[in-house]
Amino acid sequence: MKYFIYTILVLFCFFSLTSNYFIKKSLRAQYLLEGRNTEFSLSQVDSMLPFYPFASASSMPLDLQRATSSFNDGNIDLGYKYLHSARSQNPYTFYPELILSRYHLRFNNLDSAYYYSNLAFKGWPKNIDHFENHLKILSMKGDTLGIIEAGKYVGDKVSQQSDYISIFKEYLNKAKLFYLDFDYSDARQITNKELQKKWVRAFNFRGSKSVLDSTQTFAFTKNTVTIFGKEELVYNYKLKNDSLFYYFSKSKDPFFKIKISYSPSKSTLIFSDVKVENGYQIQFYKPVE
Repeated sequence: MKYFIYTILVLFCFFSLTSNYFIKKSLRAQYLLEGRNTEFSLSQVDSMLPFYPFASASSMPLDLQRATSSFNDGNIDLGYKYLHSARSQNPYTFYPELILSRYHLRFNNLDSAYYYSNLAFKGWPKNIDHFENHLKILSMKGDTLGIIEAGKYVGDKVSQQSDYISIFKEYLNKAKLFYLDFDYSDARQITNKELQKKWVRAFNFRGSKSVLDSTQTFAFTKNTVTIFGKEELVYNYKLKNDSLFYYFSKSKDPFFKIKISYSPSKSTLIFSDVKVENGYQIQFYKPVE
């Protein structure tokens, strides 16, 4: 009886130590896999992850990582096999659908990417990865209504969180740009004579009339530019090739420079690399008749 108890204790210690070793190895691998912006091959993932445990610290099946690496290696059949395994281990995360959506998006298969992103989002809408991926695809389709509905779908308590608000605003703005006309193949340098007009900010939409924003208007004469707003600001300017320079009165050094071009067929003045709050953008202007 005494030897039996000793045997049980030894086996218990052995399995405890072995289990702790595998868990520690798994946690270290998860840290490496999730903490680096690197694509690991399947062989690298298998060398880092033990066969046990099956799930991560956040209850995500580790076969999801193997599936992602399989897709990156071009082994599609094996990737689907690991996704099926991950879905059977935890069918409530809907991460297999997210991975499939991202995979199809890499190859610009937008319809398939949308199909799987919708499954992932509807399955777990309050997961921010599902939310962001779904809105990203909707923005690529120009579906502003779908983005608004997705914001409502996650619920007020979630949608009012700062991360969700930032994602919502970002992709809603990108969706609005979907219908803008960015085809100005005849754009060229503008002459000083062509520039000497009054211009208003324009949003040129494909197949419809331009929408004008009268709050952003300016007028060029031979040597000066007047910017209209709460106050009228007047500066000197010079046009050199594809660049426009602004000067303070009696100053020889410009305080502002911007790339400028002109599309004769669409009567559109184009400002490139305009600095705004979140980066840079292209702005378009129409002449005021």
